[in-house]
Amino acid sequence: MLAGRAEEAYPIYLALLREDPGSDEVNFGLARASASSSRPYQAIMAYERLIAKYPAEFRLYREIANAYMSIGDSDMATRYLSRDASLAPDDISAWASRAGKAYSRFQSQGKLRFGLMSDSNGNQGPGSDRLALGNFIVTIPGDSTEQGGLGGWIAGDYDAAYRTSRGGPWWVVGDAHFYIRALDSAGLRSLDQDYSQWYRIAGGIRHSAPASLFDLRLKGEVFDYDFYNTVYSLGAELTYTKALSGSFHLVTRAGLERRDYVRNGDYDGTYSFIGQYARFVFGERGHELIVGARGLWADAETARASWDGWEVSTSMRFKLKNRWEISPSLLYAEENYGAPATVLETADRRDRRFRAGLRAAYRINEVWSAEMDYSYTHNESNSSLREYGRHLVTLGLVWSF
Repeated sequence: MLAGRAEEAYPIYLALLREDPGSDEVNFGLARASASSSRPYQAIMAYERLIAKYPAEFRLYREIANAYMSIGDSDMATRYLSRDASLAPDDISAWASRAGKAYSRFQSQGKLRFGLMSDSNGNQGPGSDRLALGNFIVTIPGDSTEQGGLGGWIAGDYDAAYRTSRGGPWWVVGDAHFYIRALDSAGLRSLDQDYSQWYRIAGGIRHSAPASLFDLRLKGEVFDYDFYNTVYSLGAELTYTKALSGSFHLVTRAGLERRDYVRNGDYDGTYSFIGQYARFVFGERGHELIVGARGLWADAETARASWDGWEVSTSMRFKLKNRWEISPSLLYAEENYGAPATVLETADRRDRRFRAGLRAAYRINEVWSAEMDYSYTHNESNSSLREYGRHLVTLGLVWSF
């Protein structure tokens, strides 16, 4: 139980109960192991045995109330809480409201974000119009170099889950997201890249156990520049999380999708990735550290658009006492293509990308937050046409519902 392995502890506590049915330690351990391994009815029976012996032990009332809420019996949960002399009526109502949401078979959450942004290189273009491509020095159009601008953005996220049975481990899950941005830039406008939009919808199943989570979804996405250059994507993604302890989790993620590019069929093909991450939770406020790596592959119509690569990343989240959260991040990636970037070059394209980011968020109240994001991306390539630097700053408000 101390290692967070309630599923394994449960049958051991059952065996101990048969040996010593009157043991308080065994009954309390069985109650918590049952509650933590999605066995609320067994937990209720164990808690009731303890309450019969220790009617003044108020923490038992709160824990059995949680078990009753998990099976949807709010009346019994409230009845037990009302016997806790340390709780005022308002405290009981507030607890019941929070617990009702937490244990409801249908759960959902959403965020609406909007704000201003500055992008120094919205088209990811090179810094100069004179480039060395193979043995040639070429001049590219001025608007093909880096083009930046100021603008605004709006984004939305909605996640929902429905538990198939009271206290059961299986859920039907879904999510929907969108992101729209517009930059005031003549250079980007000439490239049809001053406005972009992205939409996603996904659905699938989830199995949630005390020390693990399995989530499989089918998804569809649409990305578009200026209602002209559109990309459609259909695929699947998998997430598996294993809690080795309360503060150390392993997260495996994988995805496979088919992309269709309306204006550039060379990039049509299958794109995939698989990654492994470790999450550490530390400190009394639950700070987080995530480190990991993943492999990426693109099997497109042409060798010029096909590649394989890998990336390593790390991010942290510090939860400060004054309602602030600070989240720095680092990423390094390499991509190796199957052909040169242009017909003037002879060496297969190789890209190396470094990105550093910093996010700060301030919680104004229960539903409103303010946030700031900054990221710097530096892309190196053996093709000077693909080398670029980019500074991206966003300021915004977040409404949570």
